[in-house]
Amino acid sequence: MTIGLINYSPRQPVSLKLKLAAKPVAAAAAWRIQGAALGDVNIPGKPEAVRVTSLEGAWSPNERFLLPAHSITLLRLQ
Repeated sequence: MTIGLINYSPRQPVSLKLKLAAKPVAAAAAWRIQGAALGDVNIPGKPEAVRVTSLEGAWSPNERFLLPAHSITLLRLQ
């Protein structure tokens, strides 16, 4: 199962704790899509302004998770 977490705030990070009612989850792989500024876009031939990064050891049950301002985070539960 994959869960997408979106922080719409242009300035404020969000800290959250996920509680899943389904079967127990051991860990999750995670990726984040984020740019330095809200209006950033990728333009061919120029350095990437919006990047996808893999998050190592990103999340495990009962831990808080930080979503940076204006970011999309994907969790693939294992």
